Amino acid sequence: MARPRAMQDEELKERMYHAASDLLEQSGGFSLSLEHLNLETVMRRADVSRSAVYRVWPTKEDFNIDLLEVLAAPSWLG
Repeated sequence: MARPRAMQDEELKERMYHAASDLLEQSGGFSLSLEHLNLETVMRRADVSRSAVYRVWPTKEDFNIDLLEVLAAPSWLG
């Protein structure tokens, strides 16, 4: 049986950002924090492995900082 290919960091990031964005939209968005955004839920929604996520973002705060930068970018999801 063939081993699944390793996901590249850029694909992992896009999947995590989209999943987090979807979850934030469903929950009514965010106000002053992202504390209510559960990283485990984002990983499941993005269908990515925990080890891959923690390789890219060693902490939840690292992910949140990158997510905020992506969401604030003018080109994010149009």
